[in-house]
Amino acid sequence: MLDWIYKEPSAPWIWAGIIIAFAGFFLAVMALPTVFQMILGKPQVLVEFKASSQDEYKALQCHIANKPINCGFLRKLGVTRQATHITASISVYEEGTKKPIREHAMLLINQGAGESVEIANLTTVWPLIIAPFGKEKETPAFINDGNGKVEIAPGYYTVELFILCEDRNKIIVEKGLHVGQKMSDLWWRD
Repeated sequence: MLDWIYKEPSAPWIWAGIIIAFAGFFLAVMALPTVFQMILGKPQVLVEFKASSQDEYKALQCHIANKPINCGFLRKLGVTRQATHITASISVYEEGTKKPIREHAMLLINQGAGESVEIANLTTVWPLIIAPFGKEKETPAFINDGNGKVEIAPGYYTVELFILCEDRNKIIVEKGLHVGQKMSDLWWRD
């Protein structure tokens, strides 16, 4: 009844099978860059805390970057890191007592040139900069959010930086903060 299964196929069918196998292999190789892009091209947000000072002013900054693709094989396949839109807020608590000083303060994001915005496009080309804390020479330190400046008394604080990406990826980074009387007494702690 099923004798036709055990018979050798004729020559045209063998060639058709070989051609179909090569076409399938060729299509699979063509789809590899797309698969790698979907899996490995997602944004990877990195946060680095730095200080910047000029003559009369010191600012504590958060540099937010989108990690580039470093693997040569993936770059040859054309895999690039996707850009993402982000927004950031900050919460400041007293160290030890956890008393909130400011919670979920929306931060303005500097994209390099132009004015600061609440929602910024994060690419692999240039990091975004947020400067949530500042101090002028003879004035108290302050939190600089979208609603103005809030003074901070000297002491030790815990800072939570909350970053929300457009793909609903949430990043929470916690860092220590030291505020003193002098401009040089404002720094990030580990």
